[in-house]
Amino acid sequence: MALHKNIASQKVLIFAWDTVARSPKTGDAGNITAYISKDGGAAVQSDDDNPTELDATDLPGIYAFDLLQAETNCDLFALKAGSSTADVEVDPVIVYTIVRDDYKADVTALALEATAQLIKTETDKIQPDIIASPDDYKANVAALALEATAQLIKTEADKIQPDIIASPGDYKADVSGLAPASEYDAELTAIQTDLDNPDQYKADVSNLDATISSRSSHSAANVWAVGTRTLTSFGTLIADIWGYVTRILTAGTKDSEIDDIKSKTDGLNFTGTDVKATLDGESVVTDSASRTASKADVSNLDATVSSRAPASEYDTEMARITADVATEAKQDVIDTVVDGIKAKTDTISWADITFLKDIEGGRWRIVSNQMIFYKSDNSTEVARFNLLDSAGSASMENVFERQRV
Repeated sequence: MALHKNIASQKVLIFAWDTVARSPKTGDAGNITAYISKDGGAAVQSDDDNPTELDATDLPGIYAFDLLQAETNCDLFALKAGSSTADVEVDPVIVYTIVRDDYKADVTALALEATAQLIKTETDKIQPDIIASPDDYKANVAALALEATAQLIKTEADKIQPDIIASPGDYKADVSGLAPASEYDAELTAIQTDLDNPDQYKADVSNLDATISSRSSHSAANVWAVGTRTLTSFGTLIADIWGYVTRILTAGTKDSEIDDIKSKTDGLNFTGTDVKATLDGESVVTDSASRTASKADVSNLDATVSSRAPASEYDTEMARITADVATEAKQDVIDTVVDGIKAKTDTISWADITFLKDIEGGRWRIVSNQMIFYKSDNSTEVARFNLLDSAGSASMENVFERQRV
C-alpha cells in the first residue's frame, strides 16, 4: 500500500477481524474510529470519524477512511483504528508516502513540437515539381520509436526507491540449507508402501460376534436408580456378622449333662452351709415321699453278684476309657478358646456394623451427580458420595468412581 505525500482525496483501507467468531467483522462501521500519527508525532483523531464499509458480501471486514490532504503531508504515515465492539481487532496501517514529482520523467530534451515545426518549415521550401520521386525524401522515423521506448523504461525505473533496495541480492531467498530431494526418497518410499497396503489400518472386529442390539440397553443411570438391592460383593455378609455377634456362646453337649446334675441336686435338702458330696455329720431332713423315692430300685438285680465277672476283667477297657477321657478338652482349654473369641469380638466396631446395617437397610438415591444413602426409615441420611466418570468429572452416567463427601 502507498500514499502520495500531501495529495488530497486519498483513502486508507483497514481490515476488521472478529477474534471469537474467527471471521471478518461486517456491519461495524459506526463503531470504528481511528487516530493518525505523522512522522512519529502525537496521535490525532482522523477527520473522517467513521469509515465506510466497502462490500459486506464480496469484501467482508474491509473499511475505508477518507483522508484530508493535510493528513498525508508527512514522510511516515501511521493509522491505528479500533472498534468499540468487543473482540474486534484492527491491524495498524504504517506506510512511507511517495512524492509524485520525484518519479516524473525528465522530458526537457524532447522539444518535439519545435523540431517538427522546423522540419515542416524546411520541407515547405522544397519545390514538388523538381522531386521526381517524393518517397526518396521521406524521413526515416523507424528509429524514433527507440527514444520513446527508452523514455517509458526510464519512467518505470524512476519509480523504484533506491534507498529501500540497496542491494537486490539481499532479497533473494537463501536455499543453501535445503536438503536435496534425494534425502527424502526413503521416507517417500515408506509412505507409498503404507498407502499401497490400506488393509493394515482396518479395525480388528473379530471379537464383534454379536449385534449391539442384542446387548442390554440399560444405562448406568438405570442401574443406580434402583433404590434397594443386595450387592453381590456383600451377599449375606452383614447378616452373618450380625448373627455371630448376637448369638449366645455355649459349651456344647455338656450343657444338657450339667442340667441333669442340677435337677438331681435340687432334690437334696441340707442343714447348714457346709455342703459336701459326702455326709459327715450333717443332718438330712426327709419325708416319707422322699424316703420312698430314695429307695434303691433292685428290681433288675435278678442275679447274684458272684455270678458276674470280677473287676479285673474290665481293667483293659477301663484303661482305654481313661485314655479317651484324658484327651477330651479340659475346662481351662475351653476357657482359653472362649477368651480368644472374646478378644476377636472386642475389636468389632459397633459403629461400623451399625453404619453397614443402616446403609444396607434404607433407600439409595442419585441426585445432582451424588449418591445418597438413608436409614431404614428412608428419610434419615447416612452418607453421601460424589459420582465421577473415568476422567474425574462429576457424572450421573458412566460412573467410574465415588468419593464420600
